Amino acid sequence: MKRFMFVMLIVLAAGGINSVLAQVQQAIYPFEVSVLTAALEVGEGGFSVEGLAPGTCYDIPADPLGDGTYINPLKTGEEAYTNDGATITGDPGADVQVSISVPTLLGGAALEAPPLSLSYDGTSAAWGPDGGPFVFFNPQSGPQVVNLFSGEILVWVSPDICTPTNLLEEITYEGQAIVTAQYITPTP
Repeated sequence: MKRFMFVMLIVLAAGGINSVLAQVQQAIYPFEVSVLTAALEVGEGGFSVEGLAPGTCYDIPADPLGDGTYINPLKTGEEAYTNDGATITGDPGADVQVSISVPTLLGGAALEAPPLSLSYDGTSAAWGPDGGPFVFFNPQSGPQVVNLFSGEILVWVSPDICTPTNLLEEITYEGQAIVTAQYITPTP
């Protein structure tokens, strides 16, 4: 009997040690990440010019400072333009890709009016925070990667214009550029 009890003691001890060694404990370790974000928005800007002479090509650079005095040449003495920046707002410090679709011809309000030719160069568009510094670029050269700094930048667009000759009356031309912005997703 002693022998049986001794064997049972060994079996129970071995089984107890085995079950103690075989226990694996697990716990859920949750991850929670909260990201604050601002919706990316593009506000309307605009370009307006007046007093141009017929048959003349004008160089009109983007005007982030709002001076309206950089038009060249000054033929009539009446040439003036305004260049209001389109406002892009979003996450402060975020990189954004900005694309601009620009027209190369504008039709006149009068159907018989010849088209107005527009061209663009390295000073035809600019971006930057209000007050600067500004980066000038050709809006036809493809998307620009810009940083939103404090959450807002402005984009200005201004075409170079060649006016038609032999106009019978003063003609108003209208058209549109499209400013598109999208966040650039960072890669780790």
